[in-house]
Amino acid sequence: MPFSISCDQSTDEAFAQSDLPWGTVLGQSPTSANFELTLQHQLSRLSIVVTADTGFEEGELKASDVSVTIGGTKTAATFDLQTAAITLVSGSTADVKCHSDGDLTYTAILLPQQVPFSTLIQVDWQGNKYTLQNTLTLEARRQYTLKVKLKKTKSGFDIGIEGWDIIPEDFGGVVG
Repeated sequence: MPFSISCDQSTDEAFAQSDLPWGTVLGQSPTSANFELTLQHQLSRLSIVVTADTGFEEGELKASDVSVTIGGTKTAATFDLQTAAITLVSGSTADVKCHSDGDLTYTAILLPQQVPFSTLIQVDWQGNKYTLQNTLTLEARRQYTLKVKLKKTKSGFDIGIEGWDIIPEDFGGVVG
């Protein structure tokens, strides 16, 4: 069965439609009686927690001003209904816009895969783009959390002055 996740999961509907729960009951004869079926998520869930770091003032970073995108992931696969095996479709990489869960936490449901080294996370804050390059292995039925600290710079760079190197030797002497 062909299956794909939404590349824009920013709405509740698109986020929910990207999920793929699956379950089976073995040895159950047809019956009109109730029986229990437990479903398991077959995909991966990635949550990104954004926090303010150097350069931000208290309360300046607000969830309403932030969007988060996950880059370079496969978005299409086939799903075997009997075995729950997921087979990625080659060449179907795209960026996935995350769902805002509030409190500067952003989540996406992704296909299990090895995401190659690339711009893995892009945070857009008021038109300023912050990127985190990395690789990531996503396994089925697992949730991952990445914590991203935004550092606000002025004119593209920060200048800091480190403290002095203190030499423990005393260079004084007797003054006569």
